[in-house]
Amino acid sequence: MALRMWASSTANALKLSSSVSKSHLSPFSISRCFSTVLEGLKYANSHEWVKHEGSVATIGITAHAQDHLGEVVFVELPEENTSVSKEKSFGAVESVKATSEILSPISGEIIEVNKKLTESPGLINSSPYEDGWMIKVKPSSPAELESLMGPLLKGFYKESCPLAEEIVKHNVEVAVLKDPRMAASLLRLQFHDCFVLGCDASVLLDTHGDMLSEKQATPNVNSLRGFEVIDYIKYLLEDACPLTVSCSDILAMAARDSVFLRGGPWWEVLLGRRDSLKASFAGANQFIPAPNSSLDSLIINFKQQGLSIQDLIALSGAHTIGKARCLSFKQRIVQPNIEQTFYVDEFKRHSTFRRVLRSQCKDSSRDNELSPLDIKTPAYFDNHYYINLLEGKGLLISDNVLVTEDHEGEIFRKVWEYAVDQDLFFLDFVESMLKMGNINVLTGIEGEIRENCRFVNV
Repeated sequence: MALRMWASSTANALKLSSSVSKSHLSPFSISRCFSTVLEGLKYANSHEWVKHEGSVATIGITAHAQDHLGEVVFVELPEENTSVSKEKSFGAVESVKATSEILSPISGEIIEVNKKLTESPGLINSSPYEDGWMIKVKPSSPAELESLMGPLLKGFYKESCPLAEEIVKHNVEVAVLKDPRMAASLLRLQFHDCFVLGCDASVLLDTHGDMLSEKQATPNVNSLRGFEVIDYIKYLLEDACPLTVSCSDILAMAARDSVFLRGGPWWEVLLGRRDSLKASFAGANQFIPAPNSSLDSLIINFKQQGLSIQDLIALSGAHTIGKARCLSFKQRIVQPNIEQTFYVDEFKRHSTFRRVLRSQCKDSSRDNELSPLDIKTPAYFDNHYYINLLEGKGLLISDNVLVTEDHEGEIFRKVWEYAVDQDLFFLDFVESMLKMGNINVLTGIEGEIRENCRFVNV
C-alpha cells in the first residue's frame, strides 16, 4: 500500500516527528503501528491481516492502514476462482488521499470476494476486521501462514506511550557512551532471556521467595550485566507511561539500539510482549549455549528454540562486539592445537594468537581477565568476526567449531560469504534477531507488565 511514515528525533528534545508520503499504486510500506490487536489474526509487513479458519483464510487490511488511507471511495477486487501469489497485488483501494495496491500475504485460490465492498467501500473504514474483509483464499502453502507475524507489532506503543522507543534509545546511547562494552552486554541480555522461557524478561527477575533467579545460573553469574541500565529505563518509562511498556520489550529495543550504536544495522523491532511471572534457574543452566559447546550441541540447542543452522551462523556474529573472561575460553588455549585454518599460516599468526591468550590467562588467578571476542575491531559491529574464524582466531570454542567441525562445508560457505559481504551478514542478522525475538512470547492477557523489572507485581 502507498504510505510511508518515519520518525526523526533528537535525543535531547525526546520529541517525535513524522511525515507521510504517497505514491500512486505502490505497496504499503508503513511501519506496522497497529493500534488494534485481535485474537486469531496474523499480519504481513505490508499491513494486511489474515484469519485462518479450517481450510479458508480471510484477508483484509488493518485498522491502522485504513486510518492512514482516509475515507475509502473505491475498491478493486479480483475474480473468484482465480489464483493469488504471496506478496503480489490482488486489488487496489482508492481513498480521498491515495490509490494503493493490496498485496496478498499468502498464495492460494480465491474462493470468495466481498461483493459488499463494491456498493459500500466505506466498510473498510468502519469495520476493517469484520464487514470490511476483502477476499477468502484456500491457502496452497501452510508454511506461508506460519511465516506471518502474530500480535507482536512495530510501533506497538505509538498511541499508549509514543516516546517509548525514543526514551530507550536515548538512555542506551548514554550508557554506551559511558561504557562502550555495555552495547554487547545489552545485546547479550536479550539472547540469555529468549533462550530460557522465551523472550519474557524472566532473566531480569531477582531471587524472591521460592523462585531462584536466572542471574545465579552458571552462564550468567558474575558475567551477565546491564541490569542497572534496564532498571533506569524502566523507571523513566513508568514515570511517562505507568504499567504500559514491558520489560521484555525494553530488552528487545535496547538490543537493537546497542547494535546500531556500534555501527551495525538498524531494524524495526516488533513489540507487544508481556513479562513472565516466573524465572527458570534450571532452564538457564540447560538451554543457554556454553562457550565450549560442540557444533552438534549448538545446532540442537538452536533447534530447540525453533532456530535454524542459518540463524545459528548469523546470530553468532553478535560476537563481533564484547569481551569474554579467561574462564570462558581457557579450555581452547590449553587443549592440543587441533584447530583448522583456511590459509597457509606462513608467519605463525595462529600460534602467536594462542600464545598471547595463554600469557593473559596463564593461571586461575586470571580467570576473570577479559579479552575481546573480535581481536581486530572489538568496538565495532561488523563482519570481522567471520574473518577471524577463517583465520582460526575465534576466541571461544563455540565460535571456532562453526568451521572446524563443519564436515559438510555448508556452514563454512556461509561464514565465507559473511566474511566477504558485510551487507549480507547484516541482512541475515536482522532477520534472525526478529525470529529470535518471537520465541515463546507472552501477549494479550498472558503474563503482566511489571512495574519493576526485578520483581513480579504484588
